[in-house]
Amino acid sequence: MELTRSYIVPKPPAELLSRLGKDIDENDALAWLSFSDRPEGTISGDWFEFKLRTGMNGSYKPVLEGKVTPCPEGSLVRGRVGVERFAPVVMKLWLAGTMGFQVLFLLAFLAGSPTFKGWIVVAPTGMAICGLALYRLNKMLSEPEASKLLKVADGFWGPAKAD
Repeated sequence: MELTRSYIVPKPPAELLSRLGKDIDENDALAWLSFSDRPEGTISGDWFEFKLRTGMNGSYKPVLEGKVTPCPEGSLVRGRVGVERFAPVVMKLWLAGTMGFQVLFLLAFLAGSPTFKGWIVVAPTGMAICGLALYRLNKMLSEPEASKLLKVADGFWGPAKAD
């Protein structure tokens, strides 16, 4: 799940980012200890990223990241809601690794290696199925949180414009 949104806000980028900085808590190592209900995130130059504080945590938690650029009406905010960018890469490496092991185990089994029993070929398949199931389950559970995140963004900048 990945959604994009654009907003035109009648304020200059510096003022908009300054206000956003006041409305979110800065990410830090102890952010999870906070009892704040404000979003947590990072602002760097004209780029921002934030996520909601909820019971769900981890790489598949939806984040809103984007960039603020000047435009004739004030500021153009372009954002993307989705998982952190490295999470799908890690999942693809996991699946490639399990498939690689399955091919190696299958070749060893077919070559008649006495150390590989027939059931060992099934183990990497089970790992791949579990990995895919966890990925799909997490995406399904994160969709309501992504909707809440977009409502927070609408609250910051007003209604989104059509892309």
